[in-house]
Amino acid sequence: KVLHPTKNVCRNECNDCENGGMCHQDEAGNFCTCLPGTSGHRCEIVNDCVDGIYRDCKSSGGTCTYNVAQKNAVCLCGQGKAFDFIENRCKECDCGTHGNCEIRQGSKICKCEDKYEDKDGICTSN
Repeated sequence: KVLHPTKNVCRNECNDCENGGMCHQDEAGNFCTCLPGTSGHRCEIVNDCVDGIYRDCKSSGGTCTYNVAQKNAVCLCGQGKAFDFIENRCKECDCGTHGNCEIRQGSKICKCEDKYEDKDGICTSN
C-alpha cells in the first residue's frame, strides 16, 4: 500500500479517493491509501494506463480503467476490437454475434457460443 498524505485531499467527508483507494484522517489532515497499481494524491493515476502495458490503449480506441475487484488495470477495447498483448494496443477483432474474440500471441481466437463453431473467423451454427 502506498500512502499519499496531503491536507484536505479528501475534503471534509473523506470520500474523494478514486479506484478503490481508502480515505483516512489524522491530525495532519486527510490522505488516501491506494490499491496496488494506482497512485496520486487521490489514487487517480492507473499506473499501467500511463506507462505500463496499457499506455497505448486510449490512442488505439480503447478505454483504460482500474478493476477494483481484480486490483489491476484493464483496457476495454469496445465492440469489434480486442487487446493485443504483443503489440500492446486494441486491434480489430470480430467473431460475429455468436462469439467473443480474443487476440493471443498475435492471432485471432474466436470463443463461440454453444452450438456454434469458428468457421473462417466467424462463429456460425454447426
